[in-house]
Amino acid sequence: MSTCELKKALASKDTGDFDRYYENHETHQIIADIKALIGAKQAQLDLLMLEFCPDEMTPEQLLEWEQSQRLAGRTLDDLAKEDR
Repeated sequence: MSTCELKKALASKDTGDFDRYYENHETHQIIADIKALIGAKQAQLDLLMLEFCPDEMTPEQLLEWEQSQRLAGRTLDDLAKEDR
């Protein structure tokens, strides 16, 4: 569905219109793509902040950065499973 169709579904009094739009697989893929882009941009911001102003990062930002670290595309859980 297009953006115009979303606006129409949101404006409709028939909740089925919105439900049909939301359940659309394309919509879920768009949301996933947007989340991936946001994550990539956040990683760039974190990298710049760590390099140029690490003292200005909040504890929450540092924690989020730590939890987002990966080793060549693998998570720490993946590495732990390999050790077993």
